[in-house]
Amino acid sequence: MSSAFRSRDRRQKGTVPRTMFSNLGPTLVLLRELRGKSQMRLAHEAGLPKSALSLYETGGQLPKLDSLERVLEALKIKPFELFSTLEMVDRRAAALDAPDGPFPLLRSSLLSEQLVQGFNSLLLRLLALRGSVLRQETRAWQTRVDAQLDTDPEKSSEPADRDDITSTSTPANRGRTQ
Repeated sequence: MSSAFRSRDRRQKGTVPRTMFSNLGPTLVLLRELRGKSQMRLAHEAGLPKSALSLYETGGQLPKLDSLERVLEALKIKPFELFSTLEMVDRRAAALDAPDGPFPLLRSSLLSEQLVQGFNSLLLRLLALRGSVLRQETRAWQTRVDAQLDTDPEKSSEPADRDDITSTSTPANRGRTQ
């Protein structure tokens, strides 16, 4: 069995340690989608087989430098932009894997413990307040919809018309144009 297959098998089993390029695939997918390109189109513009680009994006294989350079040129992305995006994806992946979940609390060796605790307490209160505001807005919207249905006898016995409900400003459709 070749070493490429052995390393892929270990990666699938989760025994390969995280490397600098462990999130290269998701980063390439993100950049491709941000540019609005399909996998087929990007592969064609980079002069690569679609299967090779698919392997790069799924993490099945790391691209050679010349292949990566062609992908970046087709995306009109500079290497620095790739690495900064890769760093952002790495941080997000680490935050999702962290015991605190996607909203890790501040930890610092530079700040006093009291300041860090105060900041974390404030952060948790702000998150709770945001949740409370969203719940209140949702209840207010539901009350407006119920009142609208109660005042129109024709609509109270029939299912609500979608246009009547969606024309009311809700947390879900605020800012959308009709």
